[in-house]
Amino acid sequence: MSTRLKAELVDGVNMSVELHFDDTGTTYRLHLVYSVLHVQLIDDDDLLRRQPADVKLTLSEQSWRQILLQKQSPVIAYASGQLQVDGSLSELRRFFSYF
Repeated sequence: MSTRLKAELVDGVNMSVELHFDDTGTTYRLHLVYSVLHVQLIDDDDLLRRQPADVKLTLSEQSWRQILLQKQSPVIAYASGQLQVDGSLSELRRFFSYF
């Protein structure tokens, strides 16, 4: 799955979102810095050393796929408890508006 980063909007932006998949225990960090998106698989050692993410999402991998494929609204997932957000919803919206 590919997407385009809106480079004209992200100059100088330094933000990160952490995705924790509670069904598999897998955690990824999406870090947007210097107009580049870095995607990193986080292991237990990284959890102790890393800077906190601006926003943390917890959901199942299946729910994430449904949201990415636009088969489920993130608003409905959040309202139904399938998606938990730790951090500001406006920051989360701003992060994903860059794509």
